[in-house]
Amino acid sequence: MFRSSGSFTNGYLLLLHRQSTGSTIELFKNGALLLTQPISALTFGTAYHVKVEAIGGSIKAYFNGATTATLTYTDSSSPYLSGQLGMFHAGTAVRFNNINLTQLSAPLATGATVHSSELGYQTYGEKRAMVRASPQTSASFNVAGATWRLLNSANSAAASGTVGAKVNKWGVDYYPIDFSQVTSAGTYTMEVTIGGFTQTSKPFKIGDTPLMDSSMYTIAVQQLEDRFGGPTPPVMAARGMPYLGGYLPATGNTRADVRLSNNPDPSGTSLIASGSTANAVPPIPQIWIDCASNYTEMGSTAITTRALVDLDALHRSRFSAAQKSAILTNIKRGADYIVGLQETSSDPQVDGRFRHSLYINLLKEFNNRNAFWAGKVYVWNNLNVGAVTLAKAYQALNGVAGAGANAAGYLTAAKKAWKLAKNRPYYLPGEVDIVNSIESSGGPDNWPWYQWQAEARAMYAITDPRWDMGTVTLQSTGYKGLRTRELVEYLWASTLLYQVTDETGAEKDKYLTEAKAVAREIASRQYLNHTQKLAGVHGMFKEFSQSDANTADDNSFLMESAQTGWMHLGHYIYTNLDGFVDLLKLAPNDPDSAKWHRVLQTWAEGYQKPAANANPFKIAPNTVYRDPTGTGNSANASIYWFGNHLHGGSEVWGQAARTLLKVGNYLNDESYQVLANANVQMFAGLNSGFAVAGGVKPSSMFKGIPNTSLANQLMESWAADGSVFGGYTTTPGNDSFWVNFDSTRQLPADAINNGSGESWIAYSHAYVMGAVNLEGAHAVNLDFTNGAAAIGATVSASFPSNPGIATRSYTVPNSGKLSITDLPLGQKVVLTAQTSGFSNLSLPVNTVGGGSSNWVVDFSSNLSGSLSALPQTLSKNTTYTVTWTAMNRGTTAITPAIALSAAGGVLNQAAATASVAPGGVGTGTFTFTTGGAAEPYVIRANFTSGRNVRSSSLTGLIQ
Repeated sequence: MFRSSGSFTNGYLLLLHRQSTGSTIELFKNGALLLTQPISALTFGTAYHVKVEAIGGSIKAYFNGATTATLTYTDSSSPYLSGQLGMFHAGTAVRFNNINLTQLSAPLATGATVHSSELGYQTYGEKRAMVRASPQTSASFNVAGATWRLLNSANSAAASGTVGAKVNKWGVDYYPIDFSQVTSAGTYTMEVTIGGFTQTSKPFKIGDTPLMDSSMYTIAVQQLEDRFGGPTPPVMAARGMPYLGGYLPATGNTRADVRLSNNPDPSGTSLIASGSTANAVPPIPQIWIDCASNYTEMGSTAITTRALVDLDALHRSRFSAAQKSAILTNIKRGADYIVGLQETSSDPQVDGRFRHSLYINLLKEFNNRNAFWAGKVYVWNNLNVGAVTLAKAYQALNGVAGAGANAAGYLTAAKKAWKLAKNRPYYLPGEVDIVNSIESSGGPDNWPWYQWQAEARAMYAITDPRWDMGTVTLQSTGYKGLRTRELVEYLWASTLLYQVTDETGAEKDKYLTEAKAVAREIASRQYLNHTQKLAGVHGMFKEFSQSDANTADDNSFLMESAQTGWMHLGHYIYTNLDGFVDLLKLAPNDPDSAKWHRVLQTWAEGYQKPAANANPFKIAPNTVYRDPTGTGNSANASIYWFGNHLHGGSEVWGQAARTLLKVGNYLNDESYQVLANANVQMFAGLNSGFAVAGGVKPSSMFKGIPNTSLANQLMESWAADGSVFGGYTTTPGNDSFWVNFDSTRQLPADAINNGSGESWIAYSHAYVMGAVNLEGAHAVNLDFTNGAAAIGATVSASFPSNPGIATRSYTVPNSGKLSITDLPLGQKVVLTAQTSGFSNLSLPVNTVGGGSSNWVVDFSSNLSGSLSALPQTLSKNTTYTVTWTAMNRGTTAITPAIALSAAGGVLNQAAATASVAPGGVGTGTFTFTTGGAAEPYVIRANFTSGRNVRSSSLTGLIQ
């Protein structure tokens, strides 16, 4: 007996059992058999040696000097981690001798582990580590009293303390360690002492851009080079990757149309079926190998290409000429492939749509049924995913030598896709057909994809078995047939094309007009009831139209990762809200501008922040379920962080980081730097760890980065260095939950399980997207004039919330223009401008990674504006008076125009004006009448005088 409280029925028992049918070694827990293994026959009067090695929940037994474990078992259900050792016999006299007990060092003895970033922390960013322990370990070793020391490269303590308060989540205890006060650059380790045992984290760095400095080129670019170059790229072929793919030309429909050009295995002995070896006409553009086969889909290509565009835009200067060229080459590859996905047809219902993939999987391992997929799948969302990605590629390559024709083609293809999305905002019946799926060729199988209607019900927790996704997809009334996840991408495609198109007049304006209409629909789907929060949050988006009784809209919220098959194929583009940010920049005086502002603020403050604070890693949620148990009781509502099926959801965190930074930059709130960092650090090692041999261990999610990473054993052997595996998922593998939902009516609980090992580029390049924005400079662009003439100035930057950062000074040249790009990130900054003959001016700027701020000032007619405060909480159906104030700190009179807008109620006027003398103040009033709903309110005033534009907002709650 071991780890026992003194009884056979409390602890573990290892038993040698001699029977007439053979001898066995058996492991029991609390008297219940866990595992049995046969051993050589036991004989009387013979000495045997038995060794037990217990590490956390991992138990290994070695019989009679064996060098490999005879019995191995991992107890993942409340394992005993301490207790007494004793000997036991029954039925036969036994003599015990040479009993040795060796106590293992931490973390082996305690089962607790220290988790930290393995790549590093930003100089002035939040720096957290974590102790992970089971509840049994917490009790046995008093983890709550654990002490820590941050050791520098000289092994001296740079900081020390006691672990923070325990957070129990997903059945595990987490103890945070905050060492944000350390800002000196260098290499460190975190040492934690638990119950007398000391353990140390892997080394990590502190610096301005530790993530960019840690093999970013390998992850972002070299990995793609290794995945490129033929049906099976040489680097991956050398590691044993099989050839499982083919091409389905745009004119192809059947298996016989599949092309196997350059097939590396003409003998036909690989897992592919026969097909034409003729090259496709027109040629199929090569692209990076994604997934676990020769296959690349729109979603992964889009995420990867967008990440490269951000890398080039924000960090170009850190790369060599050859590396810069490789970045642009891979942007071109991604965009060329997307153009290759686009179809041309005389049918206006089809012309411009994108096939989900040109490269397809060809599988014979499923009962030799020769199925192929997903060659003829068209996801409506891909119209906008493609349009956005091509527009971004156009921005990156337009004007680059030798890329002009390609760039022009990207813009043309993007406009064509957008046109189809606008003219046909719904699916065609054949676009969600699954005639080429594995199951339809002989199913059903263990993959539930063929029952995509049932799958959709489970995905959105819709308990009505009569509900069919087809009732949504075939609609053509407005946007009713489209999910919110599709509309947010359509919105961004519209605002982005408005900014980059070569069209003019009405042809250009159509993009902005459509964007406003789409934004109105999305805003109507936001859950705003702050008095009936679900799992403590509000501000998330319902997935379906709120004016359509066929969509079960009240129970269904947008999911960030919905990779399960067919209707959900490739739906892991995170909810980006760039379209709303763009609208506030492009149409700041629009009557809906307050509603756009409310969308951003409520989503960020009401949903993202409380959801992040409800989990120990501060990561963004995957979705919210109003009623996960199917009982009709919304009190059971829960947030899901790991709710994805089939694959993990690693692509969420990097994309979430980028969106949080974009919204935080608009809100001028540096706290979103903290949330973005938390999401990115999930990749870098500050996560729950991986279930590998010896228990759960901390590690980065990158293959080979750093060289101590454990991720290698969690993905394909042929995956390129820098790859990221699927990560955590609530429902790992291809289980039957989704097709059984109609009978069980119950979603699985949110929990951390290791997900798929497939190394999709969507995972690694979501990280790239997040990291390059997180550590991208915040640019403050100054534009100073005195009337029509440019004017120089002196600008100082102070840090009122961080006195440890010295004030910085800048000289604005006589051109009046300067871009400041060296401000520390995640800080509250006050900029003060001084120039002869004028009063000093100040501007608060909160630095958010990858963001920018514009300070346009005409010193002669400087304008500021504000609204008088209202109570934080207003009553329903009540009228309030608001005062606006415009101040002129310049030397000439101004007549500001004031555009007014509101959300949550109505205003008695939409505009105001005033004449304000130099040094004077102008005021006025208007009324705001609240509506009858319990929702947030926003009142927005946009003050404009010449080049000077200032905004002011009032926000609060109506109840």
